Amino acid sequence: MFNYLLLFFSLFFIACNYRQGNEQPPIEIAPSKLSIDSSSDIWHKNIDYTLADSFKISKLRIYSTSWNRSCFPMPMGKLLLRNYKGEAGYDYLISNFDSLTSKVSTEKERSAGMPCSWKQNFKAGLSYSVNSCKAGTIFYEIHTTCNDKKALIQLVDVLFSQSLNNWDADSSNYIPILEEHGNYFTIEKNDKGNYDLKYTKDE
Repeated sequence: MFNYLLLFFSLFFIACNYRQGNEQPPIEIAPSKLSIDSSSDIWHKNIDYTLADSFKISKLRIYSTSWNRSCFPMPMGKLLLRNYKGEAGYDYLISNFDSLTSKVSTEKERSAGMPCSWKQNFKAGLSYSVNSCKAGTIFYEIHTTCNDKKALIQLVDVLFSQSLNNWDADSSNYIPILEEHGNYFTIEKNDKGNYDLKYTKDE
């Protein structure tokens, strides 16, 4: 009987050690490494739902199969955070496209300090312009070489999601529902037949 008990406890000890040796420690994802896997299950992998904007995630879920990656990579990381504080348009460009120039002043008259208007060029024929010379409103423009209007609509829907904005009938203007103060977005065809994004923000 003693030999049977000894054999039983020996086998139990070996089984426990084997299980512990094969268990993987839990992986913690830091907020700074928040990312999205655009190839599969983008709304389940590496997303901290306490930090991510659920509206942005739901939009990515809808658009994932039709997203035109030849025009724009899918937004990732910090751009999906709730209450994002940066300028999403500029941060998206510098995260996804190599810059060809630094910020170049476009002021008509040079002012002291930082210029109130400037432009920066990126690869793939993109450029970003900002003008804050007029008090109260900042004007932005993203010039693109994309001829797919739907691609810009989807990008705006995710990158600049506004709970109080709606698209107009032909999805060219993403404007506040109450048509008062707020952020206005316009998609316009440029002289080369591609689409540009222009938008304003109240200071």
